[in-house]
Amino acid sequence: MSFEDELGEALRRIGNTFDSDQQTLLTSGLERGRRTVRRRRVLAVTASVVALGLMGSGAYAGGLLDELRGTEVAKEAPSVDSGRVFEIWKKLVPTGTFSQERVLPRKAGEYAHVSFVYDDGKGAGLVEFRMGEFDPRRAADNCPPGNDPKCSSWTAPDNARDLHVESHAAPYTTLETKSVRNQIVTPEGFFVEATVWNTPDPKQATGTRKVPVLMHDLRRLNANEWRDELKKFPKPDPLLGEPAMNPGFVTPSAKVSAAQLVGTLKALLPNGTISAEQGRGTGDQLGPAASVVHDDGRGRAGIDVRLYRVDPDGYSTRQYTMCRTTGTSIPYDKCKREKLPDGSVVRVYQLDYRVKGQDRKEWRATYVSPRGDMVEVVERDGLAAEGPATRDEPPLSRAQVRALSMSPQWRAALNELPVAPEETVGGPTRPTWDQAAMEARNLSSARRYLKNRHSDEKVCADACWSQDIVNSDGLGPGMIQIGFDDSKVNKGTQERVSVRQERVEGGGKGVIRWIVTASRPGGREVTVTAYNAPGPDADATRNSPPINVPMLKMIALDNEWNNKAYLKTLEQEFPTG
Repeated sequence: MSFEDELGEALRRIGNTFDSDQQTLLTSGLERGRRTVRRRRVLAVTASVVALGLMGSGAYAGGLLDELRGTEVAKEAPSVDSGRVFEIWKKLVPTGTFSQERVLPRKAGEYAHVSFVYDDGKGAGLVEFRMGEFDPRRAADNCPPGNDPKCSSWTAPDNARDLHVESHAAPYTTLETKSVRNQIVTPEGFFVEATVWNTPDPKQATGTRKVPVLMHDLRRLNANEWRDELKKFPKPDPLLGEPAMNPGFVTPSAKVSAAQLVGTLKALLPNGTISAEQGRGTGDQLGPAASVVHDDGRGRAGIDVRLYRVDPDGYSTRQYTMCRTTGTSIPYDKCKREKLPDGSVVRVYQLDYRVKGQDRKEWRATYVSPRGDMVEVVERDGLAAEGPATRDEPPLSRAQVRALSMSPQWRAALNELPVAPEETVGGPTRPTWDQAAMEARNLSSARRYLKNRHSDEKVCADACWSQDIVNSDGLGPGMIQIGFDDSKVNKGTQERVSVRQERVEGGGKGVIRWIVTASRPGGREVTVTAYNAPGPDADATRNSPPINVPMLKMIALDNEWNNKAYLKTLEQEFPTG
């Protein structure tokens, strides 16, 4: 069984261990700048920066005003005069005193960013204010799942959208530092946002009042005064110049070979006999990896290493570096997560499980650096995850497997991998198994639905088996298609993957597609195609397809596509009665 199979199987054994606190946004851009395309799309509103609203003193210390220390000021960018901003605030809010008025650095697309301390006579509190072009790449599903009473959203009669997020649940009976964030997104694509606290200094544990200042006046953000200022600016480009997809995702650098990676792994292991050497270089579409069988005289054991570049702060990355001991089908025996002084994170866990009636052990280490280098190491008490045990314990100690994942010797290969985009913008470059499985199941469900509604027609054209329209990130709908070729069977022992991108000749205006073709050992060829439009003949609705290349690879390699018994069930009619 390959490294990917074993990892997927391990995740299945662990069960539902992943957070469901947010929807991963899956998009990356192909072209920068403006493009003239005819389109209709619903403005995706509210921010996936909901987490920024769920803040108290701790969130403030790690973000907001402090995060701006590393933010470059938007030089020569369009702006609203700060004096005018303070003037409007003083006009809109109840009588009170204003102090500590500050002009803060602006991010790209922001027209104003200021703060001030307001006191209505019942205690002072900080107010931070931003306005500018709204970025739908950060849009999510209004509030996080779970009916959180601290978060609410609604649509105004003029189709402006309002998001209201409180750091603490009411009633407010203590002086503990609290905040409320309110954001208005106008139908034209602008945003006006304010965050208010119950203290002039959110770094303090306690405030000067129980309720944040102006908490019940934040709907004034939808006032005409702000609208009048925004009318002075051109409407935002609906495509917002999505970042270009790094060509390394389509044609990876082949500078570091498979033999070099295997050699690195061998050099880092303790004394013993090495056999069954396998590897993939940085030019392999499946990503760099190395595996060997190591025998220290106490029995042979498989040791695998896999390298990635990820968003170090991404949702998916957190799933691979967190410890969770409850709610799992097979809990971790031991799990330790460390945050190192340089900002790196390393997790080591030891998993005991049963397979085919036999007790097995599998120890893993995952290291993520501040720049997004990810190294995953797995060692076992046997040659593979599902075979028999060949020794009592995996060969490396906890300290050794940790050190192996953190070795600087992997840096040469990691440097050749394309830098991962921010996950909320470009999608995860190391998707979790359940994220890919969800997309695969959506295609399967679409097949059954279409077959039941149109049993006498083909579900989709040519070699397509199923198709779905995806718009998870709100940037515009894009079609995903999947097809199989039974005449092409992988007779090798390793997965095969190829990737290409191309314009759709004779299709709609501005349409491009990403095509991933993959096969598993013994499996048929699977092709997944993603368009930046609802179909190849429609005009483009977005710069890039709605699912990124790393996710398309995982979808294409899903083992269910070779499970013909399962696929046959999708041809059955829905039960009636």
